Amino acid sequence: MTKIICAAYGYGAFKFGAHKGAQKMYEILTEQGLDTILLEPDCHPTDNSREDRILCASTFSKKLADTTAQFDKPIIIGGDHSIGNGSWSGIYKRLSEQKPDYKMGLIWIDAHMDSHTPETTETGTPHGMPLAALLGYGDQSMCEIGKSCAKVLPENLVLIGTRSYESGEEELLKRLNVNIIHIDDFKRDINAAIKSAVKTLTEKTDGFGISFDLDVLDPTCLPGTGCQEPNGMSVEEAFKILEELKKHKNKIIGLEMVEYFPELDKKDMSLKVYMDILKIYQSMLA
Repeated sequence: MTKIICAAYGYGAFKFGAHKGAQKMYEILTEQGLDTILLEPDCHPTDNSREDRILCASTFSKKLADTTAQFDKPIIIGGDHSIGNGSWSGIYKRLSEQKPDYKMGLIWIDAHMDSHTPETTETGTPHGMPLAALLGYGDQSMCEIGKSCAKVLPENLVLIGTRSYESGEEELLKRLNVNIIHIDDFKRDINAAIKSAVKTLTEKTDGFGISFDLDVLDPTCLPGTGCQEPNGMSVEEAFKILEELKKHKNKIIGLEMVEYFPELDKKDMSLKVYMDILKIYQSMLA
């Protein structure tokens, strides 16, 4: 049975509350009898400084990496997206110990680039930094989790749904020539966008993971998330990506969902979508 890890960390975001999403999912999934564990932070920021936020995010990500490294093809439920550094660092550690030259692919389905370093971030929030850390850029404590190296190479990374970002993170990803499929390009030709993502993930890597941030969806169909951005994907468009990726389930190494805010939900609209995505995830690993 697939291990589900509920990572209840919310201090990485400017708006605090995503930890409650992981806690709620843990309660629901435990009641369903699924193999689920709950991770909660041992470190809590004492002030709003950039350094304190990064310290606590790194501490939790290390705890999460130590956990994900123990399991084959886990599902990780957040929490804010700062946990992504821990999720994939742990998975990479496990796989690279089995095969030292392991090439991990990653698709980051998100409204944001999450590729800031402490020098470029405007808000100082760690949920805007995990992808940069996985690429080997940023604070040393974040880059050395799991293993002291880049966990994913730029050519093995795809961003899809991007529509809200700052110049510093855009400059980094452009310089690294990362495949970024912005929301307008995605909507203009969904099939071509998905084909481009699948090509990158299947042809250049030994296996790939999926990190899905709920804010990639349009707020009209997904209100329960902390960083709502207009002009997002429909639920149907998101499901189409996942169903296409499911065709390559033999290469999937782990799955992640983040940024569910129960307090911002309306009549459980977001919870229903979250549970539907989880069902697709479970079928990918069956």
